[in-house]
Amino acid sequence: MARKYSSEYKNLQPYVVEDIRKVVTAAGASGGGSVTSGVTDHGALTGLSDDDHPQYLTPVRGDARYIPSTRTLTAGDGLTGGGDLSADRAFAVGAGNLITVAADSVAVANGTGTYQFIGTGSGTTAGWHNGSELAGDGLTHGTALAVGVSGLGLSVGADAVTLASSSNPGATASILASSAAGLLTLYNGAFTQTAGSAATFASGFAGSGWRADYGITTASKASFECDDLTVRGRMRVYELLIQQIRATNGSVFVSSASKVVTTTAGPNPTWTVNGSQLTFNGSNATFATTIYTITTAAAGDTSRELYHGFLYGDLIRAQQVQWNGSSFSGVIQSDLEVTSVSNLYTYNGTLVSGDAPAIGYDYVRVGNSYDTTRQGSIYLTSDDSAAPFIDIVDGVYSHAVWNSAGVTRVRVGKLSGITDWDFGGPLSGYGLYGNNVYLKGNIYATSGIFNGTVYASGGIFSGTVHASDGDFTGTVTATSGTIGGWSVGATSLTAGSGANTVGIDSGGTNPAFYAGSATPGSAPFRVTKTGDITATGTLIASSGGISGNFYVGSDVGASGNLYVGSNADMRFSADGIRCILPTAAGANIPTASQAIRWFPSGTGSWTSAVSYAGLITYKNPSPTPTVMDLILTSCVGDDDDAVLDARAIFQAGHYAGGAYTDARLEVVREKGSGAKYVATYGDRLEVENCIRLTEMSDPSNPSANQAYLFTKDNGSGKTQLCVKFSSGASIVIATQA
Repeated sequence: MARKYSSEYKNLQPYVVEDIRKVVTAAGASGGGSVTSGVTDHGALTGLSDDDHPQYLTPVRGDARYIPSTRTLTAGDGLTGGGDLSADRAFAVGAGNLITVAADSVAVANGTGTYQFIGTGSGTTAGWHNGSELAGDGLTHGTALAVGVSGLGLSVGADAVTLASSSNPGATASILASSAAGLLTLYNGAFTQTAGSAATFASGFAGSGWRADYGITTASKASFECDDLTVRGRMRVYELLIQQIRATNGSVFVSSASKVVTTTAGPNPTWTVNGSQLTFNGSNATFATTIYTITTAAAGDTSRELYHGFLYGDLIRAQQVQWNGSSFSGVIQSDLEVTSVSNLYTYNGTLVSGDAPAIGYDYVRVGNSYDTTRQGSIYLTSDDSAAPFIDIVDGVYSHAVWNSAGVTRVRVGKLSGITDWDFGGPLSGYGLYGNNVYLKGNIYATSGIFNGTVYASGGIFSGTVHASDGDFTGTVTATSGTIGGWSVGATSLTAGSGANTVGIDSGGTNPAFYAGSATPGSAPFRVTKTGDITATGTLIASSGGISGNFYVGSDVGASGNLYVGSNADMRFSADGIRCILPTAAGANIPTASQAIRWFPSGTGSWTSAVSYAGLITYKNPSPTPTVMDLILTSCVGDDDDAVLDARAIFQAGHYAGGAYTDARLEVVREKGSGAKYVATYGDRLEVENCIRLTEMSDPSNPSANQAYLFTKDNGSGKTQLCVKFSSGASIVIATQA
């Protein structure tokens, strides 16, 4: 049944075929064939096996252009999702730090209204941080980072932080800075401990500078010390202690002392033993001396300032200048020994020497005859010769030793009044002189001399130490300085200067030992660390000789020999002189290491101008068979050619009755262009087998009383044996047959 269409379909042309039948009919008509009415069923297509339409995709054929559903889409970097094509697949963009992914957009986060910066997270991973996180101590964060100001005098400008200060702030808080004149003006001031002068402060009457302190001069007290103090108004003082500087003419003795108020003499007192009278031959024994009873206070006066302080055995002295009203009348000196003490104000004593006691004398203890604890005193003077000084005196057991040098144990101050040969004689300068000094602190010295034993369990001397004698039983370490004329270096010891220099160096330099020059490498005597010895003026002298080998050159050989040459070419030993036998076609005596030769000089190199004599032997392989050559030569050089003959002599002779006779063989080369010959001197020349002569021309005439024996060609190829005489005549002895 025919299908009906709306007329609107015509508007879709050419995309809609009006009637498929028309298409089929038209196709058949154009082909000229018969037309079959009706529609062919396309459910079973035939005639496609030849693949006439390759432009179309055919899955059955397995066309490579056909994408199968098993093909997979894989998400790469930054994407997730994917899968095979059996269904729709979606990819998602991964959202990292500060990245926002929406349905149709990818955006960078804006930090939600805060400023941000790129910093580092843990490890080396980059991360985003709020700008506010930078606001640490001293910084604040708003729309920008700002420097917070809360300190005194600080202000912040556009590009600077300023610290304000003042030299005169008044009663306001301020940072202090001195003016250009170095002045600070303060409204109030407080010091916890000390304020002082810039100059060094020293306390006391002879001190200098000023200081105000709390708890330093006096514990828990505030103190102030200066030179002058002026008070214009009122000064309130709860306790005023006036320290008067007292002066004395002469010197001060720190010891027991007293002034004589009364004195009485008791001559020849009786002797008692344990309170009983001592008698001799029935009579009371008396002591032939005078006992003086001395009081230091008037009757009834018991002021404690007047007691004498003496004890039994004290040696006391009074010494002063006397004035008679118009002039000095001399010096009194009274030496007593205390024999007994009655009370604090009375004592008895015997006169040892000098003047008898008198009223007004001032006695002072200088020692004690038996109590060692009372044999010392202190003497201070600024008027004596070689003053000022303080002497500590001890060991005074009699008046006789008072002025001896042995009782002055310590002197502090000027030392020029002391002579001590342990220190080279008179001392000089200021210091401390005594037997022993014990210091628990440090000793600081830029130089000094220790003339005794110095004990130290450890420590460092950074100055100069001089020792005239002493033993070091431990380790001495020094990288500089001098020891007995030797200069100490980090790895070296040197002494002397110039040509007198001697040095040792273990620092890896060559040579390690040297002498004769301040420059080690050119010293006339030097020894390297590898054992090489250079001695430009060698002399080895010893009655014991040299033990073992002595090498000049190499270090090979046997014991007890002297070797010369780089390969020990020559050996001098008890079994003779040996030279290495070389093998050579010829030997040059002047330069061969195995030769014995004589030159005009022991130094320098050989040249053809030098005359020399020599001896050498060698194996010569040039002839057949090999020859053992022995050459003794006398050679005249160019310098002497015109004046010297060269002659080598083999000689044998002896003395008989004081007369010398010999037989010799001489080989001569005359000077210039002179003759060359071999001469024999003796009774006869003996030849065991034959003499071979070579033909020559007629020789010149021999000297008188001489004749030549020679051979020559007779002109016909025959050899003649001839004799020629000094007259020129020749005879033929024989002619070759």
